[in-house]
Amino acid sequence: MVRKFLTREQTYSQLLMAVSESERKIDKLKKDNEELRSRLHELQIDVTDNAAKAGGNSMMDEEIIEMNGTLDYVKKDHSALMEKFKRINIVNDQVSGWARRVFGKFAALVDNPNLAAGTTDISKIFEGMSIVVCEELKRLIERQ
Repeated sequence: MVRKFLTREQTYSQLLMAVSESERKIDKLKKDNEELRSRLHELQIDVTDNAAKAGGNSMMDEEIIEMNGTLDYVKKDHSALMEKFKRINIVNDQVSGWARRVFGKFAALVDNPNLAAGTTDISKIFEGMSIVVCEELKRLIERQ
């Protein structure tokens, strides 16, 4: 059970890193998009001067369409990651609250209310639970 929760915390951390990486990708793509738009604007000015001679700007339109498609894809990916992050964060908060309550009950059972005070890290809570259980088992074995 402890491994499951530790694995979930690792998954949560990995998701945070993935969200951060996606945000960096989005920022980079936005920057690239802005640079390409300014380049496009410059090229359109040049093309406008040569439009009568050249006969069109379909090549630039295709690039814009392709870049907008890429930007839409990245936005959808970012949105999906943010939704996943929100759901995982909710579950993490619920599990953390449950763990703190259970650890408080453990502390009350062993008559040590200071045991649970100030503990917020879920992995430390489970480590504390494990220590309490082991100590109680040792005491029971010693009594017998």
